[in-house]
Amino acid sequence: MKSHIDICVISDDGYSIPTTVMLTSAKLNKKADTSYEVHVISRGISSYHKKKIRELSSDDFIISFYEADLDAYKSVQQKTHVTLAALLKFDLPNILSHVDRLLYMDGDILVRGDLTEFNNIDLEYKLIAAVRDMGAELGVHFNDIIGCKEYFNSGVLWMNLARMREFDVSQKLLHVKLNAPPEWKCADQDTFNSVCCKESVYLPVRYNAMIPLFRNPAVYYNYSVDTINEFYGTHYGSYEELNDDALIIHFAGESQQRPWLYLNGSFGVIWQKYYDASPFGELDLPREINPAHKNHLIHSAKRLVFASMPQEKMGDKGLMLFGTYFPMDEIFLLLTITNLKKQYWRIRLMSCITFGHRHKKYASKARVLKRRIKQAKEVVRKFKKSDFWSL
Repeated sequence: MKSHIDICVISDDGYSIPTTVMLTSAKLNKKADTSYEVHVISRGISSYHKKKIRELSSDDFIISFYEADLDAYKSVQQKTHVTLAALLKFDLPNILSHVDRLLYMDGDILVRGDLTEFNNIDLEYKLIAAVRDMGAELGVHFNDIIGCKEYFNSGVLWMNLARMREFDVSQKLLHVKLNAPPEWKCADQDTFNSVCCKESVYLPVRYNAMIPLFRNPAVYYNYSVDTINEFYGTHYGSYEELNDDALIIHFAGESQQRPWLYLNGSFGVIWQKYYDASPFGELDLPREINPAHKNHLIHSAKRLVFASMPQEKMGDKGLMLFGTYFPMDEIFLLLTITNLKKQYWRIRLMSCITFGHRHKKYASKARVLKRRIKQAKEVVRKFKKSDFWSL
C-alpha cells in the first residue's frame, strides 16, 4: 500500500505560477511508492490557470479545487505583502472536513524530497507542528509583541485538523484576528502563534529552511551558520550542508529574493529548473535585476568568472579588459546571454536531427530559450538607458 499524504495550498490568480512551480517540485521529488492528494483553495484563480495546474494531476498526484470567499475578513486591514487569501488557512479544518492530518505549504517554496516524511511526526494532542522563525524572534521580536515564548513560521504547517475541529480553533483564530492590536504585522502568522503556540510541536529547520531570508543582508538578516545552529540546536558545518539537508526551501519574507520576480533571486537556477518543468514552462516570465542585490551580483560575477585574472585589472564596479572598461552588471548579463545562446543552438541542432515527440520537445525548448535571450537583451538595454549604479 502506498504511503499517502494530504497537501494544501492557497492561491489567487496572481500567485498561481509560483504555486504551480512548488507543486511541480513536490511531484518530481516524491517517491514512486507514495501518493499525494493536493487540495487547492482558490481565491479567484482563473479557469486558464486552473487548467494549467491540473496538468500536474495523475493517479498518485490528485488535484482538487475548492472555491472560497473572504467575506468574514472584509474588515481586516492588511499591513504586509501577504494577501488576504492567506487568512483562509483559518478555515481549513472546515473546508477540508474529511481530512484529519494536513500539510499546508505556501506557494513560495521549493520541495526537495518526499513529503510523506511528515507522517512520521507525531502531533499527539497538539494542534500544529511548525518550524520556529529565527528572523522573527531574533530580528524583529514578534514573539515578544504577541506574548509567546517561541514564534513559528506559518508557511509550512503540519496540521491536526481533527483536533482543531474538536476545539473549534477556526472560530478562535477568526475572533483573535478581528480583534488583533495594531502592532501585529503578519497576516495570519501572528494569529496562529497567539492561538496555537502552546499547542505546537517545533520541527527541525530542514522542514522549513528559510535560507534566502537567513542570509539576505538586503532585508535585515545575515545570520551565520553558528547562529542557526545555536537557535535550532543543529550542527551544520556550512550553509551548503543546510541546503543539502533541507526538505523544504522557503522564500519567506519580503519579495526581494524571489526568483519569479528577479533574474538574480535566491536559488534562481534551481527554481528555473522547476519552472521549465512546470505546465507554465513554455511561457515568458518577465523579470528584472534586483538593484538591492547589486553588490552581491557584482562580487559573485567577479569571483566566479574573473577569479583567475590579475587583481589590478579588477575595479569595484567593472573590469578593465583590452583597454576598455566594462561595467560588471553588463558583463554579467552579457555572459548570461552568451550561455543562453549556446544552449539555444545546441537545442536547435537537436530539433533538426530528431523526429516525432523528441523533435517537438526540442523545438519547444528552443522557442523558450529564444524568448529568454530576447528578455535578457531587453534588460541590458534598460541598464544602458538608466544610471544603474545610482540606485
